[in-house]
Amino acid sequence: MVINDGTGIGYKAKVNADFQLETSSIMATEEAFISENYGRSYLFSTFVQKLSSTNEHHALYFRNDSQIYDVRFNKISFSWNGGDTNHNRAVKWSWFQAPNEPTANSESIIPTNLNFKTTRIADVTILKWDGVGEGMTVTSPVRVGEELLGQGTTTNDASGVPVIGLNNAILVSFDGEEIGDYSLTIRFYMKEAVGV
Repeated sequence: MVINDGTGIGYKAKVNADFQLETSSIMATEEAFISENYGRSYLFSTFVQKLSSTNEHHALYFRNDSQIYDVRFNKISFSWNGGDTNHNRAVKWSWFQAPNEPTANSESIIPTNLNFKTTRIADVTILKWDGVGEGMTVTSPVRVGEELLGQGTTTNDASGVPVIGLNNAILVSFDGEEIGDYSLTIRFYMKEAVGV
């Protein structure tokens, strides 16, 4: 059996012997769709940095400055060398919500647009520790989570969460059992904000 699509163009749909309509579709992640159609998908990295002590280091500050778009993280990759001496020590990774902007020991990161056909810039503020002292100077962060990570690279498929709303900010810190090298790379995209 053939069913006309009703648009007047003449496209047809097939019904199989079990009376099921046969269809096909193409799936894309939300990040890929937004990157291709709107050019609002980005990547940034701290590159490799060395913890200067075994104290906690505030290492990354991220704020959404947009008045239109939420920020949604898609992939978060963290690498740790296990410490410079034993290479098998853990590092504690902590998330903070609503921190104040760092007042010292920071430098700016400009994220790369993942759609190389556009030069659209993300409306965000990203600061990383500049290697001076023991992390960025930040006041009033609220710790919302932490976990221990071992040597190697851990990649989390965030799939659009967390959602960082208009004028929201987060902070990430690292606290190693030994002095060691780490890097953090995050892919994110910006989607029109919706009320909750």
